[in-house]
Amino acid sequence: MLGLGKQHRLTLTVNKRKMATMYGKVFQSMYDGTLATIGPWQALVTFQQMIVLADKDGVVDMTANAISRRTSIPLEIIETGIAALTLPDPESRSDAEEGRRIVLLSDNRSWGWQIVNYAYYSALRSAEERREYMRQAQAEHRARVKASKNVMTNSDNAGFVNKSTDVPVSIPVSNTGKSSAQPDGFARFWQAYPKKVNKAQALKAFKGQKINGEIVDILKDIENRRASLDWTKDGGQYVPYPSTYLTNRKWEEAQESVNPFAGAL
Repeated sequence: MLGLGKQHRLTLTVNKRKMATMYGKVFQSMYDGTLATIGPWQALVTFQQMIVLADKDGVVDMTANAISRRTSIPLEIIETGIAALTLPDPESRSDAEEGRRIVLLSDNRSWGWQIVNYAYYSALRSAEERREYMRQAQAEHRARVKASKNVMTNSDNAGFVNKSTDVPVSIPVSNTGKSSAQPDGFARFWQAYPKKVNKAQALKAFKGQKINGEIVDILKDIENRRASLDWTKDGGQYVPYPSTYLTNRKWEEAQESVNPFAGAL
C-alpha cells in the first residue's frame, strides 16, 4: 500500500508540445512492500500514476487508455499494472478489500477505480504537514525572540557615557516622528500567508485593524484554509490578497470544507 515517508514528484507529459507537472504524496514504505519486492513492477509504476491522477477522494474515473495517454506510459504497462493492483494480496499491510490496492467504482463497467485506504493516508499526510508547520513556526518564534534580545542589548550599550570625557554618545533620532517598524504580529502573518502580494497594502490593513492581539487566531485560520478546497483549487488562484483577508477579517468567518490531500494533486 502507500506507506510513511518521503514525497516524490511525478511529471506527466500531456502532449508533445506541452508539459504539466502534477504532484502526489508517495510514502516511502511503498518501496518496502510487496509492490516493490514481489511485483510485478508494472503495478508499482501504475499505482504511482493513479495516486497523482486521483481526485480528493481517491477516485480515478478514467479508462486505462486515458491513463496511458495522460502519463505517456505504454498501455500494456498500465493494463498489466491495473490487473495486479486489483488482485487480493495476503501479504499487504492492510486487510481492507483483502489487500487489493484498487477496486472498480461499479460492477457495470470495466474502468474507473477507487484507491483503497486513500482516506487513511490522506489523514496521515495532513497530520504530518501540520506537525512540520508547527515545528517551523516554533523555530521562527525562537529566532525572533533571540533577535529581539540582541536588539535590546545593543540598545542598552548605545547610550553609555564616556567616563573619560563625560560626553554622552549621541543617538540619531528620526525627524519624521513616525515609526516605520512593523507590528510584531505582521511578520508572522506574512510568513504564514500563501499569497505574498502587495506587502505595503497588507501592512497598512494590519495596522488599520489593530489585530496584534488576534495573531494566534489568524495563524490558526490561515493554517486551516491552506488545506481548504477554495484555497487549493486551480493552483491557489482564489486565495484573496492578504490586504483583503485582513480588511474583511476573514478569520472570524466560518471555515470552508477541508481537502485533506490539498496541494498533492
